[in-house]
Amino acid sequence: MDSCYLFDFYESGVNSFKYSFLTASGSEYFISFDIASYLFHQDCLICNNIYSISFYHEGSNSGYDENIRNTIIKIIFDFINEKNCPVLFICDMTDGLAESRLRLFTRCFNLFSDGFLFDSRLLQFEQFILPVGLFGKESDPNINHYLEQMEFEFLF
Repeated sequence: MDSCYLFDFYESGVNSFKYSFLTASGSEYFISFDIASYLFHQDCLICNNIYSISFYHEGSNSGYDENIRNTIIKIIFDFINEKNCPVLFICDMTDGLAESRLRLFTRCFNLFSDGFLFDSRLLQFEQFILPVGLFGKESDPNINHYLEQMEFEFLF
């Protein structure tokens, strides 16, 4: 992987892990992994070890910085390796850029995918489309089945 920022593990709770890093422009990024089993059918035992990712930044956005992308992807892949679990993401829809975010995740994954697999869906609802994706280890035999097990009423 290309260069990335140094990142810190700064907090954990019951089934929650948080990381942060500081960019060259002074923005601070916060990445959180939280257990996501509540998003899946209760009878899906293989879904009990899936985490969701969320992230945000504080500070100004000074334009494109590939080290931000590299750092976020590295944190995701390190987390998957350490916890031996898939990571789910649900693209933020509040600004109308959710499908663009899914395309960005797909491009990023394709750059750094060695040893990992990626599955994504555009979930169609009456009023909107919800882009979701999942990163996991290539050795996980269920990687292409997790998203089929999502319980959609918990999303709203």
